[in-house]
Amino acid sequence: MNISKIKENAINLFHSQLFWIQICAVGIWLLVIQNIFGGEDTAQRVYVVGGNLDANVSGSVDVDNTVDIVGSVDVDNTVPVRVTNTVMTW
Repeated sequence: MNISKIKENAINLFHSQLFWIQICAVGIWLLVIQNIFGGEDTAQRVYVVGGNLDANVSGSVDVDNTVDIVGSVDVDNTVPVRVTNTVMTW
């Protein structure tokens, strides 16, 4: 084998547009397959420390403990509320 011929073919391959399109296509398919069969937990978790979080939530929100709200909350529908530890006024 002629080393210079192999080197020339390699240079021509790396400068080929079709080669890079094929590499990108294979990479995209590998990402798709990884997302389908990857088995990773795809849940989105957001941790905010000392900052603000603006969120548009569509669906349901479960709160296991307490929620402190400073500001306002706009509700477009009804919200069931269960109050415990009520305070009696005289």
